[in-house]
Amino acid sequence: MRDTMCWLILLGGILGLLSCAPLPEQPAEAQPYALLMLPPDAIRLQALDVRPVDPRARIDALRVTPGPHDLRFVYIGSSASHVGQEAAPFRLEMQAGHKYLFEAKT
Repeated sequence: MRDTMCWLILLGGILGLLSCAPLPEQPAEAQPYALLMLPPDAIRLQALDVRPVDPRARIDALRVTPGPHDLRFVYIGSSASHVGQEAAPFRLEMQAGHKYLFEAKT
């Protein structure tokens, strides 16, 4: 019985690691960057520029290179009538050293 439990725990850990979603490519901390901050329980980043973001990724902060970026979001918060609602894509000019905090308003 103990061996079975050990194998199940090991298998669960391996599957958990394999299901980790990669974050979008970020600049190194030594490079100039802007910080994109999202409430992880209300908004999910769908795409950054033309690159889709893995829906399994839980992003609350993401470093992005300064300059213009196209952003697409989807609402995942507690309002059942709004879950899955996509915001219109928009372009944002991000400046190095700035924090951009987004929040959901329904």
